[in-house]
Amino acid sequence: MLKTLKEAFTSEEASSRGILLAIFSWFFGYNAVETFFTSYGKWYLGIKENEAAFILGYLALVFIITAIPAGFIASKIGRKRP
Repeated sequence: MLKTLKEAFTSEEASSRGILLAIFSWFFGYNAVETFFTSYGKWYLGIKENEAAFILGYLALVFIITAIPAGFIASKIGRKRP
C-alpha cells in the first residue's frame, strides 16, 4: 500500500495526486462537520440533540443515494486527462 501511495505522489501524472487530495479533503471536512454538528444544532440552531443527530443521519443517507448515480456517471465519462 505504501508503495502504491509513493507511486501516486511521484508520478508524472498530476491527476492521481488531485484525486488523493480531493478524497483527503472530503474526509477531513465531513469528519469536522460530523463531530461538531450536534453541538452546533443545540447551541446555535436551538434544536434538541437527538433532532440534530437525526438530521446528520439524513446527510449520510443523501450521500449514499447520490454516490450511486455519481459512480455510474463517472464510469461513463472516465478520468479527464490533461
